[in-house]
Amino acid sequence: MSEESSGSSLFSYKLIVLILLGAAGIFIYRIRQKKIKEKNAEGNLTDENQMEEEKIGE
Repeated sequence: MSEESSGSSLFSYKLIVLILLGAAGIFIYRIRQKKIKEKNAEGNLTDENQMEEEKIGE
């Protein structure tokens, strides 16, 4: 019986670690995506400003 409980406890431990790693991965992915979106938004604003300045200069 001790082998069965030891095996199931090991399985539970691995499952918890796997869930925590998955949650951490999702969290990191979302942070990176947010930074990419912010960077793209800033890039678009500067591109629009440059286009407006070129139109004014013409």
